[in-house]
Amino acid sequence: EKKYRMIFENSADVIYTIDKDFKFLDVSPSITYWLGYKPEELIGKKFYELNIVDPSFLDTLIIETQKVFKGEKLYSVVFPVITKGGKKKWAEINAVPLYKDDKIVGEIAMGRDITKRVQAEMKARESEERYFKLMENLNVGILITNKEGEIIYYNKSILKSLNYTKQEFEKIRNASQLYFNPMERKKIIDLLEKEGYISNYKVLGKKKNGEPIEIILNLFPIRFRDQNCIQSIIYDVTDIQKKEIEIKEMKERYETFFMSDLTADYISTEEGKILTCNPAFLKIFGFSSLEEALKKNMGELFVNPEEREKVCSLIKENKKVENLEIKMKKLDGTVLEILANFVGIFDEYGNLIQIIGYLLDETKRKFLEENLRQAQTLESLGTLAGGIAHDFNNILNIILGHSELLERTYNPSTCIQEHKEYIKAIKDSSHRGISLVKQLLTFSRKTEPEISPCNINEIIMELQKLTFETFPRYIKINLNLRKDLPIILCDGNQIHQAILNLLVNSRDALPKGGEIFIKTDIVSGEKLAEKFPDATFDDYILIEVSDNGIGMDEKVLKSIFLPFFTTKELGKGTGLGLSLVYAIVKNHNGFIDVKSSLGFGTTFHIYLPIKKEIPIEYEEKMQYGEISKGEGKTILIIE
Repeated sequence: EKKYRMIFENSADVIYTIDKDFKFLDVSPSITYWLGYKPEELIGKKFYELNIVDPSFLDTLIIETQKVFKGEKLYSVVFPVITKGGKKKWAEINAVPLYKDDKIVGEIAMGRDITKRVQAEMKARESEERYFKLMENLNVGILITNKEGEIIYYNKSILKSLNYTKQEFEKIRNASQLYFNPMERKKIIDLLEKEGYISNYKVLGKKKNGEPIEIILNLFPIRFRDQNCIQSIIYDVTDIQKKEIEIKEMKERYETFFMSDLTADYISTEEGKILTCNPAFLKIFGFSSLEEALKKNMGELFVNPEEREKVCSLIKENKKVENLEIKMKKLDGTVLEILANFVGIFDEYGNLIQIIGYLLDETKRKFLEENLRQAQTLESLGTLAGGIAHDFNNILNIILGHSELLERTYNPSTCIQEHKEYIKAIKDSSHRGISLVKQLLTFSRKTEPEISPCNINEIIMELQKLTFETFPRYIKINLNLRKDLPIILCDGNQIHQAILNLLVNSRDALPKGGEIFIKTDIVSGEKLAEKFPDATFDDYILIEVSDNGIGMDEKVLKSIFLPFFTTKELGKGTGLGLSLVYAIVKNHNGFIDVKSSLGFGTTFHIYLPIKKEIPIEYEEKMQYGEISKGEGKTILIIE
């Protein structure tokens, strides 16, 4: 029971049991991450009364379940399901009877989310349909067989070349019957397994009436309908010149098909040498030409070279690998999130000789998902922090007010010296608390920024002077400020605070010394929108703060903007520094991102919008006048 419960509670797949009335008896917690339901929302209810199975499949699933109640087992049943939020996903279940005292009392099943796999298969089928629609209208014969020679697909041209009707051709059992010498096919297959591809192979074919016909074959292995097959392109060379033209056209169409694929397709050796690739591959990884790509090894494009060795092992074991999520990198080191499919090509002895890869770049989608998740988390925390901060601020003001009253009534003749120190400690702590509350209110956007025209370069130069006096001498700060940087509307104090917080973080990341770099520049909104779709201004100011310090790992990077998250020792940080920076940037309709890795430092990018015209009401104005004096009256101010 303990072992079962451990598996049940921690399984990534959903495990559930139902009784013969179709009521859920038990559902594992993983159902929440898959369909959005909590187990208690399902237990005791009949699954066909809930909107969790697509209506188009409900009757079939009920029939299949009834079979299990009679003692049968179900394997790999695929059907659509509906999440609590109404989203359609795909499930694969395996089910067996549930026994009690040797009697079947229900069903126990395991369900798996195969949505990505189904979507990839749908995309593959669509691609296959387009491909064979093209093949059907070619003027050359196309024949696809399995390794045993059974015909799986053929086009109209092969019927015309060999003088067969469709009904007559359907009766042919094996492709060897199409050769004038039936043993010729075995010779061709042996050569294909040895070479991996056969080009311009001349052989005598046989028409329906037994008449020999000279043909040229191009053969290569393909993956078709979930099995390893052989595709033959058959040319009737009776009229050599005419067929040469057709060969050229066929090659161009094939290359067009390959070159137009939106996924990054490539073929490499087992060792990783790239043999060929399409334009999408060059674009995703940043190659300037095919020649440049052919000089690279695939292992150099993996973030972790050991991961490619793992891919090769999986291909050798399973012949192919589907929907594998891996991390790869561009030539400039930018990390890419890739959804990959791999197919292995093997020689006659079963040795892996080539790898065909189909790579889909998921980096942007995953980045947007992570940004949305973090924004939702910060918004929730901000609402909570804002409410707490206001109440806490009122309490602190009461404490501070009473401590000031105590200080006014302090009498050295009746109180000991320690009382005065106690009062000072209360006041100092209250002021620190109020400062912390201000940071929380800024984070939660409960305070409005004081907008005025600001020169970002001047703020940075002022900070350089401040840090020169306060930072250790073994830390050097380098500036690279754009001279024509425009004036922008912002809260100068908040921007000052945000940059200072980043500098303090960089200082703490350089315990043995190092360099901090501050750069300003202008970035077009169109380019920025590729990463941040909400970037609607024409141009943005870039503030880049980087260091060559200890850096951060991926786990820490995901949490740095959360309030109260800190990697510093107890008592050495509130965890509000970077969350405050995030809030300030968002308050200014800006964007922030960070790149870091352990041992290679950290770089923050802040983007602030540039408004074309600065309104007159924001022009700096000075007013002079005497300070009003009271006449013995008291003013009580209550927030």
